[in-house]
Amino acid sequence: MAEVFWFRMRDPVTGQVETYPKKGTEDAITRLGGEKLWGSVEEVDEEELDDNGLYEQPRGRLADLSPQNRALMERLEIDVDEGGDWDRLDLSGADLDRLLDAARDEGREGDRLMRAH
Repeated sequence: MAEVFWFRMRDPVTGQVETYPKKGTEDAITRLGGEKLWGSVEEVDEEELDDNGLYEQPRGRLADLSPQNRALMERLEIDVDEGGDWDRLDLSGADLDRLLDAARDEGREGDRLMRAH
């Protein structure tokens, strides 16, 4: 198993410090001149690392979301195809679907309690 971290490094074109799009081992981060983000550690199989010691997390799958939750994401204009935070969530599409359902149920319960008072 290998430990990988999200890390930041300065973009040579813009000069801005940005989060790198892949996680990396400590050696890879040092070699690239980056700074790891503490609390982002993840253990992955050595075979999942590329030749540079970088790890690309699997993307969530929209197919795992219920039609209702897919519609919610479209209504909120969350552009999952462009990456954003979708590919950085430490959740599978199935887990995100479950959490969206739970949040919706919790919201309904809160509405019922407010109407009762």
